[in-house]
Amino acid sequence: MGKKEKVSKAAPKRKAVGAKAGRPLTKKKHRVTKPTEAERAWKSVFILGEKIHQGAIENIHKGVEDANGGRIPFDFGHFIPLLEALCSEHPDKQFFVFGGSPELQELTEENLPTKNGVYPIPTLSVISVPKGIVPPPFVAIRHFQHGTQEIKSMADFNLDWNHTPSWMTQTLQGRVSILQCTSRMTRAAFKAQSQEDLFKYEYMSLFTMRPSVDWETEEKDDTKLSIRRAMFTYVDADGDEVDEEFHRDDHRMKTFVPDYLERFELDEAEHAEPLKAAIKSAFANARAVKQSQIDLFDGYDADVLDGFEVVKIYPQNDFVRAEHKSDRVNEYYGTAVRVI
Repeated sequence: MGKKEKVSKAAPKRKAVGAKAGRPLTKKKHRVTKPTEAERAWKSVFILGEKIHQGAIENIHKGVEDANGGRIPFDFGHFIPLLEALCSEHPDKQFFVFGGSPELQELTEENLPTKNGVYPIPTLSVISVPKGIVPPPFVAIRHFQHGTQEIKSMADFNLDWNHTPSWMTQTLQGRVSILQCTSRMTRAAFKAQSQEDLFKYEYMSLFTMRPSVDWETEEKDDTKLSIRRAMFTYVDADGDEVDEEFHRDDHRMKTFVPDYLERFELDEAEHAEPLKAAIKSAFANARAVKQSQIDLFDGYDADVLDGFEVVKIYPQNDFVRAEHKSDRVNEYYGTAVRVI
C-alpha cells in the first residue's frame, strides 16, 4: 500500500484587525506627567487644619477645575526659592513648614481660566524659630459644640517634623523641616473610626502659647491666671441643661444672673446663688485647664515662645488674588508677619 498523503488543515479564520477592521493597530498610551520639584515639595508638606477628611487632601492636590473640565494645578514654584531667601536673610534661624487649613474662596469668571465655584486654596505656613529650638510638639482639637479644646501630642496622630525631605536643596539642609504624617490612615481604617474620632481629625490645629497674652495674671492677684471667658452649664425651667458662655469683658454678674433667670423663667430665690456658683466653678476649671497647658511648656523660654514668627505662602496662580489672602495662621500662632 502506498503512503497516505498528509493533509494540512486550513488555519482558522481570524477576525480582521487593524486597518482592515477600520481601527488603528497602535495601543493607546496614557501620558504620565512627571511632577516638578516644586510640586513634589509643596505636596510633601502635611496639611493640618479644620475639615481635613479622607480624600480632601488628595482633591486639594489636584488643583481647581478649569472651564473645560480639566484641572489647573496650584503653583508653588516660588516655595523653595522663598525658603532659600529666608535662610539667607536670617542665618540665626531655622524654619518649620506646615500646611495650613485650606481657605474656601469663591472663584468667578473674573478669575478665569477657572470654572466658577468655591475652591479650597492651600497655604504653607513657615514658622521661624531660633536655631536649636523646635516648635512645641502639640496639636489642639477643638470641640466647638462644647466650646472646649483638647491638647494632644503630635506623636499621638503620627505627626512629626521631617528634617531631610528628598527635595531639600543644599542651602536648606539643616535649616528647614516640614510637617509629615508618618503613618497615613488607610481607607478601611478611616471608615472604622467613630464619628467622635473623626472630628478629632477634622478640627486639628498646630498648638502653641504666647506667654505675653496667654499667661497673663489677674491685676489684683498675680498668683491667679487671668481667664476672660468660660463656658458654664446650668438648667432651664424644665430642668434641661443649658450651656452658655460668661465673658468678663461683656458681662457683669449682677446683671447677667437676673437676665438668665428671666430668660429661662427660674425663681430667683432658688436659683440665683447656684447659678453664680456654676459660673465661678467654670472659671476655676478653665484656670486649672490653662495651668495644665502652661505646664506642657516647662522647657520653653517665654521670650522664645513670644518670638515665634510665621510667613504665610499662597499659590502664585493668577486666579489667587490679593482679596483671597489673609494673614491669619490659626488661633494659636495668630497672624503672619508676612503674606506672600
